[in-house]
Amino acid sequence: MFGDNIGCISYHTTREEKTNERHLFALSYVFVELMKFQKEGDELNGIEDEWLFFLSRSEEVKEPPMCTKDEHILEAYKELERFNWSDESYDAYVRARLLLDGQEYTIDEARQEGIEKGKAEGIAIGTEKGKMEIAVKLLKKGMSISEVSAVTGLPESVISAILR
Repeated sequence: MFGDNIGCISYHTTREEKTNERHLFALSYVFVELMKFQKEGDELNGIEDEWLFFLSRSEEVKEPPMCTKDEHILEAYKELERFNWSDESYDAYVRARLLLDGQEYTIDEARQEGIEKGKAEGIAIGTEKGKMEIAVKLLKKGMSISEVSAVTGLPESVISAILR
């Protein structure tokens, strides 16, 4: 599109023809000529090069270069691979993904249920322990077993066991 003296990315602005002044500062153009991008996978320097490599070589290169670490570019390679799948392969992938998502959901639900059950058990144990501590204090103050039972809600047999 542009001459060889301009790189693969070129920036252009709009200028008024008679005065050659720029009035539309918010309006500019960026052209990317992918044919001019000649770097190989081991020559890439930064995310811009990685995207240009992906866009210019996506038909011939199916795997990202070893230096590519950006998650968006890696996802683009995966999407491109999925785009080339047969209908049967894509359907199998979707079924497997749905199954995996369902399993993850089930695990998350079970984990949440376990957490809630653990909290409830912890509260119950803490409440019982608190009642026992109060019962001991009341017994030391000289209250009878039946009075302590009425105050704490603990059975008299449990309070009797505390005395032993």
